[in-house]
Amino acid sequence: MIEKIDYQILKILMESDAYVSGNKIATLLDKSTKTIQHRIRCLEDELTSYGAKIAVKHGFGYLLVIEDQQLFDQLLSNVPYTEEQLVDQILSRLVTENGYLKSDDLTEEFFISKSTLTKILKKIRHILANYNLKIQMKPHYGIRIIGEEFDLRRFISSNYVQRLVEDNFYYFSKSDKAYCKIKQIIEKVFEDQKYSMPDYLQEALSSHLYISVKRIMEGKEIDYSLGQQKVSSNMNDLADELIDCLENEFAITFSASEREYILLQILSKRELDQKHNQQIPEAINQLVEKILITIRDIIGIDLLDDFNLRIMLGLHLLPLKFRLEHDVVLKNPICEQIKTQCVSGYELSLIAAEVIKDEWGFELSEQEISYFALHFNVALKKEIQNIRKKKILIVCGSGRATSQMIFYNFQQYFQQYIEKADICDVNQIERYLQNHAIDYIFTTVPLNVDTSIPVFEFSFFLNERTVKRIQSILSEEIQKSDAIAYFRPSLFFTNLDVKDKEEALDRIIDRVGENVKLPKHFKELVLKREELFTTDLLPDVALPHPIESCTDFTFVSVSFLKKSIDWGNQKVRLILLISMSKVSSEKYVFLYERIIKMLLNQEVLYRMIDQPDYETFINELIKASY
Repeated sequence: MIEKIDYQILKILMESDAYVSGNKIATLLDKSTKTIQHRIRCLEDELTSYGAKIAVKHGFGYLLVIEDQQLFDQLLSNVPYTEEQLVDQILSRLVTENGYLKSDDLTEEFFISKSTLTKILKKIRHILANYNLKIQMKPHYGIRIIGEEFDLRRFISSNYVQRLVEDNFYYFSKSDKAYCKIKQIIEKVFEDQKYSMPDYLQEALSSHLYISVKRIMEGKEIDYSLGQQKVSSNMNDLADELIDCLENEFAITFSASEREYILLQILSKRELDQKHNQQIPEAINQLVEKILITIRDIIGIDLLDDFNLRIMLGLHLLPLKFRLEHDVVLKNPICEQIKTQCVSGYELSLIAAEVIKDEWGFELSEQEISYFALHFNVALKKEIQNIRKKKILIVCGSGRATSQMIFYNFQQYFQQYIEKADICDVNQIERYLQNHAIDYIFTTVPLNVDTSIPVFEFSFFLNERTVKRIQSILSEEIQKSDAIAYFRPSLFFTNLDVKDKEEALDRIIDRVGENVKLPKHFKELVLKREELFTTDLLPDVALPHPIESCTDFTFVSVSFLKKSIDWGNQKVRLILLISMSKVSSEKYVFLYERIIKMLLNQEVLYRMIDQPDYETFINELIKASY
């Protein structure tokens, strides 16, 4: 008999054109390799009846070979739903149903028991609660979603609902003629009114108008008012023309409430533009200042002099306040990608969200936070490109002529990194250092000098490898010495046996505390960061860290778990506890980017999970730097 886990194994094999190791399958399904080997043996007997087989190659793993696609498709037609799929499927049925749905019909449609349906409905209630919606159960009738029309539309337009069935979903069939017509109407009205809106915001407006038209056609009208909100005449004209066109096209009538709702959608999607002399109020400027000061004080990154960032944050905050006051969420279709690709920027945006919450009393959604992350990520990237120029001393023991040659080579290859470069003989170093401030010493001969200034020895002739190494030093890229300093062997733990997230953090922080000095409130700061949003941003990996820089130096503790545990959003097998120095955060962005770059490579990740080794980990990190 083919069980649920067998279908999961088949899915993994079907998604790969190459052999997949048993260890990788075991990690993905959070099972032991022995269990996987046993289930594959059972599968091999069953698959012969369905025109397929599993090829086994020692040292490589398993490969699915389909010999009769028609027969194999019959097997796939019997795949049972996972719990997550059941939540999505039943929720989409509830959203699109005009009346009640009978429990018996749902259990029969999805081949599930009543107890399973009860469990699924409990999960659905938690999702709906985020939108002030509920499930109503009425004897002899069935179940349905209830709530205010405003909240129902907010839920229907959410990223969660949009991803359920994508283009097949009733309210978001973007190939629907009605949706395409609404987009054309918006484009025409904007052109008539000489009004512009970025593509992503125009797409969002199209979706909201599409939902409104659908709901009005079903007789489900909204009860909404903008209240005392002042609206300019050009915004009113824009809304009026849009509504006239929609009424004519779809033979429907927009009530006064529906008109207010359309106006709300337009106002909430305004994007202020400094090119059109739109002034940022002083209160917004002060909030931007407070955000940047808080980031400097907590993380140690000073962006106060970044004028462009100040402008972009100010232009973003004004329409954001309007959205928050009117309970409108601006969706971000790449929210999840931002969380993994802009980790450093996302961390800064979480701090900004806390400042905004303190000032305005509103909690920001992940969607809104991810937009801030984009602004911060641009600023941080610019910080990388604008590395502070260095004062360097070049030491050569082969005479003045050769010293001059090296000096000119440095000017040729590294001019953009150097503020000032001097040369001196070996016997002049101590006297020179007494009178000059230097960032780095580069020497062609071994030095016996007592100094805290970093000393780098290099060969006289600057070959390509030497140039790259010196360039990475001056540009502050992470060196192997940095990696070893940050990822100490004493903080590298393997085969950690824990049952849940709380025990994992307790054990890891205790073991780290045995090797480095931690502030008393260290764990409290880590938990505070987890309360904002869990740090399991990558598959199989969690990156917990204090919400603010609090240790004397930067370190990363690496812990490989004996088995996967739930972290919040997903299961994790690898935990990197990161703490940034409160003294200096110069390499903040570099460190995060290198870690993410390495761990996004699933082949590398699974290899390390399978055979966790400190030296391998460090080498992979260094490779990810280039």
